[in-house]
Amino acid sequence: GLSGLYRAYWIHQATWAPFNAIYFSIYERVKTELQSGYDWNNAVGINITSSCIAGVTASVTTSPLDLIKTRLQVQRSNMDVFDYKGPVDAFFKIVKKEGAVALFDGVGARCFWLVPRLTVAISSFEWIKAAFSA
Repeated sequence: GLSGLYRAYWIHQATWAPFNAIYFSIYERVKTELQSGYDWNNAVGINITSSCIAGVTASVTTSPLDLIKTRLQVQRSNMDVFDYKGPVDAFFKIVKKEGAVALFDGVGARCFWLVPRLTVAISSFEWIKAAFSA
């Protein structure tokens, strides 16, 4: 039904809000450091490096939230395996049954998906922004 479409909606939002905050904070900080502290004038290199560092950091940091979100979204596929009452219950059951390291299952795939995507998107944005402000 309709509620199935919004399954884990709030935990989804709780995953991406901090992801974006972490990503853009680190991106801007690294970009500023590369532009000023290292006298590096390669704009494309600066954008790619900044985006990769920010993407990996934000992906790893928010990976536990993403794992919980995903498990809640697929919960109905196997209620015996995914017997969660909500995000907090899921967190504690994952840690108890699988160990804290399990919260980072799939972090490599998450980085492999997000980092190139963000690097292309943000580098393109920076290039377009520079082209129109010149």
